[in-house]
Amino acid sequence: MFAATGLSINQFARLHPVVNKGTLSRYLNGHRVPRERWLLDQLLARLEASGKPVTPEVCKHLNDLQLRALETAHPHEYRLRLVSDKLELTVTQWHEAVQYAEDLEQQLNERNRQIKRLSDEREQLRTAWDDERAHLEAAHMGLNHEIADLREEISFLRDQLCLARDQAVSAERQYQQLEAYMDDLEAEVPGHQGDGTVVAAIKVAEGQSNGDRLGRAALAAWPEPDQNWTVAGMLARQYAFRDLAAMVAQGMLATDGRLGGRQGHVATLCAFGQRVLDLDAEDFGMPEEAGEVPRDLLDRARASRMPQAPRERPRGALASLRPAYRLLLEVIAIHWHRRDMAALVAAVHIAGEYLPMLAWEPVLGHAGDPALIGSAVRGEGSRFGVPVEPESARMCDHTRPERAACERTLRVAKEPPPGWRAYLDRHHSQVSAALGDCAARCRTPCTVMTRLDDHVRADLSDRCRLATDFTDGALVKLRHAAPVGHGFGVPSPEEVQAAWTRARKSLSRHPLGKAVLREPVDEAYPLSGLPILFSTIAGATIAPDTLLRDTTTRIIAAMETDGP
Repeated sequence: MFAATGLSINQFARLHPVVNKGTLSRYLNGHRVPRERWLLDQLLARLEASGKPVTPEVCKHLNDLQLRALETAHPHEYRLRLVSDKLELTVTQWHEAVQYAEDLEQQLNERNRQIKRLSDEREQLRTAWDDERAHLEAAHMGLNHEIADLREEISFLRDQLCLARDQAVSAERQYQQLEAYMDDLEAEVPGHQGDGTVVAAIKVAEGQSNGDRLGRAALAAWPEPDQNWTVAGMLARQYAFRDLAAMVAQGMLATDGRLGGRQGHVATLCAFGQRVLDLDAEDFGMPEEAGEVPRDLLDRARASRMPQAPRERPRGALASLRPAYRLLLEVIAIHWHRRDMAALVAAVHIAGEYLPMLAWEPVLGHAGDPALIGSAVRGEGSRFGVPVEPESARMCDHTRPERAACERTLRVAKEPPPGWRAYLDRHHSQVSAALGDCAARCRTPCTVMTRLDDHVRADLSDRCRLATDFTDGALVKLRHAAPVGHGFGVPSPEEVQAAWTRARKSLSRHPLGKAVLREPVDEAYPLSGLPILFSTIAGATIAPDTLLRDTTTRIIAAMETDGP
């Protein structure tokens, strides 16, 4: 084997000075046995380097021969050699085991990281799926409700179509009868233009059929003072303040001296009553040009006034919306009895816009006053009025106009009066809608809601859902068919009542709505159930006000007082 390396003893000794020539010669002649594997390993390495590798089997055989020779020549060294080899093997196995354990630990950590990542992704997918399922279920339920409402509307429209056809037939029959009657009159008195009394009576009858209102032109047809006072009393009881003021201005009640010096007082009360009936909230409680309004009536109107400056006192409808809703209920009832459906629908629409704010009032302690609302909606974790960063995930359900309005309400209290009034005109109702969305529709609530106690939050959410569903209901939707909306038609009393019936049916699907809209309720009120609905949403009793009725009572008392 040594000869196969191609080296002489001298050459090998020079390459490996650890062994001298004599020792190497004795090893090769068999006179001595090396105690270590060093010589055998060097020879095997030299053979492999020269292109003459030895198979593992040969290596093992050579190693065994050395061990047997060592056992014969040096038994003690043999035992040391065995232990040394075993120790070396054990150390190698130990290092391999440590390395293998480290590799396994790394693989385990990597698997744990993968499990955590996949678990997080699964949880995100589950959350997104739950949110999407809830959204789809809500959309599905909403579509079912819309389908039910549309079917009810179809049924109602079919009934109205039949009624319209009957009315057309009746009108055609009446036309034929009147035409025949006119022919008979012309045949009896040639050139006769008709009795003025009959014509006036027909005009009065036509005016009553269109709403029981007499215009200024018709008032001129009443020549007698007693008849003037009768008409004035009728106008006062019908809350026709503008027409009554026209009679006073034209001196139609001054011919017999009965009104005396109270003419200006009656005109002032009429101007005040008309302002309240028109829901001119920005001027509620302000002095009238016609004269001085009684202080108690002014104070009651101021409770529903919208402050026209950031620091104006008292705060009126920003302190509480309850007086305003009591007045709205009275105004709605009056418009119903006057058959003024366009004005009624306008009042209902105003009520619907601010219903969410009415629901929030017990929680906020005020009615969305911009000077006070910051403490309830600001803070860490709040998204109220916070702009959405470009390309960021949308976490807030507010629309862009609602976000702009919320941002404006947090700073408008420091703006001058013109900016304040512009906010009230354009943004305050949007803030009401945004608060309604926070409580009733938000899928990812922020601290505006989560800071509330659980029972307060649940109660607020129930009342806001009722408020937002009323705003989206059939009664408020009539606005789009009225001149105050986007169309040109005015709903009839029957259509208003039918729309309210559909709205009540839809609201009764809510547990809270079902509990408060049981039959019968509020039978004395034209839209049965509306006062108790407002009361439920407000969390307090909201009964129709008597401000306009009391104003009418003052007018009638002033007209009926004897003497100047």
